[in-house]
Amino acid sequence: MIKKAYQKKILIKRKIYLLVFTFFFLFTQIIGYHCSRFGSSKLLDIKTYLFVLLVPIFYILFKILFNLSYKDKNSFQNISGKKMFFLSFFLIFLAWVPIIISFYPNNFAFDASTQVRMVIYDSISTYHPVIHTIFLGGLLKLSSLLFGNYTIGNFLYGLIQALLMDFIFSYFISFLTKEKAPKWLMIFSMLIFMFLPTHSVLAISTTKDVIFSGIILLLVIQFYYLVTNKYYFESKKNVIFVIFLLFFALIFRNNMVYALILFFIPCIILLKNNWKKIIILFFIPLLLYGAYHFSLTKVLHIEKGPKVEAFSVIIQQLARVYNMEKLTKEESSMISKLYKNDSLKRYNPQISDPVKSEFDSHVFFSDSIHYAQLYVKLGLKYPITYLDSFLMNNYGYFYFFDKLPIEGTKTYIWTNCMSGDKDFSCKNNCNDNFLYHLYDNLLEKATYQKVPILHILMNIGFHVFMMFFTIALLIYRKTYQLCLPLSLLLSLFITNLLGPVALMRYVYPIFVCFPFMLFIIHKTWSNKREKI
Repeated sequence: MIKKAYQKKILIKRKIYLLVFTFFFLFTQIIGYHCSRFGSSKLLDIKTYLFVLLVPIFYILFKILFNLSYKDKNSFQNISGKKMFFLSFFLIFLAWVPIIISFYPNNFAFDASTQVRMVIYDSISTYHPVIHTIFLGGLLKLSSLLFGNYTIGNFLYGLIQALLMDFIFSYFISFLTKEKAPKWLMIFSMLIFMFLPTHSVLAISTTKDVIFSGIILLLVIQFYYLVTNKYYFESKKNVIFVIFLLFFALIFRNNMVYALILFFIPCIILLKNNWKKIIILFFIPLLLYGAYHFSLTKVLHIEKGPKVEAFSVIIQQLARVYNMEKLTKEESSMISKLYKNDSLKRYNPQISDPVKSEFDSHVFFSDSIHYAQLYVKLGLKYPITYLDSFLMNNYGYFYFFDKLPIEGTKTYIWTNCMSGDKDFSCKNNCNDNFLYHLYDNLLEKATYQKVPILHILMNIGFHVFMMFFTIALLIYRKTYQLCLPLSLLLSLFITNLLGPVALMRYVYPIFVCFPFMLFIIHKTWSNKREKI
């Protein structure tokens, strides 16, 4: 099979396509290595481009992978999707029970402390998704009023979220059953959801990214149905369900608005015969979101979140230029006015938070024209510095060998409260048990990197490139419409590149959809002549 895949003759345009993909893969790895080791991409160093010597080897590898075709009829034929759903739901939850117990009441991490305080002190803002803030903070506040502690509310949040994610993962397994997926893929997917620490610990973690990622998996499945079932739009239930999912995706992540706008482009191209229905499908959720946001800010008078989050890239680029280049006194003075409390000295090339948190947006917007001119001027003068800033912030998404944790910057998954604040988390060392310490070592201290199989299955760069590989394979095999569900993941990923730091939880939707990618790859290899 491998020999045939290698010997298969391909058109010159496909050879060029494979060369471009191979170059992109190797280029990102060498840039990631330089950013990780030297703090710079070294784009102007001739040694950087010696990786072209490896292009022939990796070209052959990708040629084989892209040309593989096989039939696998070993699927579950005698079990219904409904039975598979309940079996999966039971097994996944059973596997998560030890995690739920060992992390009792839950994994109170990330922005949880800030969000709960917003509810308790009645200072909610749109900086964090309001629906998640009220869900999390409301449960803890209610727990405090009824039981005199936050522990029960914490536990209920973790339990409800775990059950919800279990439902979504089981729905996916049921989807595989209905699609007659191979037996190995169904078993592998179930084992991944049951035992991979990424899923089991995040299932009870207090971050909006978890529920949001589950919603994205459901959307990916629905858009797969949309391109494979020509009668999809004839069902009002299908259309209402997608609108419902898109709306909740919008209110659970602030960047989903931009991702949805990007996602509209491939939708309108690949589904041009249904362009009117696509416009309606996107317009209604955006309209509902607009009404929702208006009611929050204008009717309920919830404070708008700061605007600096959207300027993370610009804030980081200006800070890098200030610290790395020789600027004129006027340029230095203008930049320093933007950053309060001498925060420019705390510039960290891999995370914008130290400077972003002290960025004075009022100064910037009060003289926005001059600052825009300064930004463009410095960009033209120091383009490599700007590019280095962007790459240093994001190489962790691509580089297979990124070493975590990086002190003060990022780890894999936090397994305790980010700020060390114990006000709302478990008291009296209730997490002092073997299983908790095992997962703390695997995730917080990132020792999974020393475990061969886990290092692959939990690697950020691997999952990101699986997304790129799957899309590239579909384009190569001219199965364009199947690219649509993955285009949603790609759109989300692009918006993440404009974020403050490269964190695993930001690309968790890609992790959640990894088994779906394997399903699509198998479908493409198994049905090379299939026309959607």
